Amino acid sequence: ETSVLPIDCPRGYYCPGSIVQGSGLLKCPAGTYNDQLKATDRSWCRPCREGYYCPIEAMTSPTMFPTPPGHYSSVGQAEPYACPAGTYSAKSNGTAANTSACLTCPVGHYCGPQASTFNSTCPEGTYCPAGSAYPFHCPGGHY
Repeated sequence: ETSVLPIDCPRGYYCPGSIVQGSGLLKCPAGTYNDQLKATDRSWCRPCREGYYCPIEAMTSPTMFPTPPGHYSSVGQAEPYACPAGTYSAKSNGTAANTSACLTCPVGHYCGPQASTFNSTCPEGTYCPAGSAYPFHCPGGHY
């Protein structure tokens, strides 16, 4: 006769009942993580930290995926949000937590249409007011 020993619920999962040979394991959903053993319910799956996102199930760390440049991430994000058109962000490494990380494109530059990481200088024959996603053609007789 063989005896089966229960195992501790692993990180990234929660186990509402007993687990024997892998049954009873429930993954923490995307947007959350669990860095603890022996989690018994979904409340152990904590929201991913701001400035980071958790794109896969059963994550064990809140800082595996820093928000990339041109994006920002609030608490509990499964995917980062793109900075809006007319803004840019060069920030990364967990510092872009909300839209305030997306800077308004300066006069004479354009940033867009979305997820810009830098601002581009308006080409000759165009103009770009602050917050431009695209350059505008100058009206006839102007440059």
